[in-house]
Amino acid sequence: MYKEQDWITMEIISNVDRLVQKINGVHFATLIDRDADMRRAKGLIAFQDHGKGCTVAFRNVGLKDTSAK
Repeated sequence: MYKEQDWITMEIISNVDRLVQKINGVHFATLIDRDADMRRAKGLIAFQDHGKGCTVAFRNVGLKDTSAK
């Protein structure tokens, strides 16, 4: 449950054409990119806020490569 001023956790899992977003451990959204010609395997990772004046902070940001080697 969300409470004002509490930190939330967000996990984003990406694999080829699928992206899954979890917030506080709960599945929130799945995106499937079927456009093989336009999707990219490399690029920038960025944080974006649509809060219109709210304060946003990030902590303990990590990136983990789970692809087979």
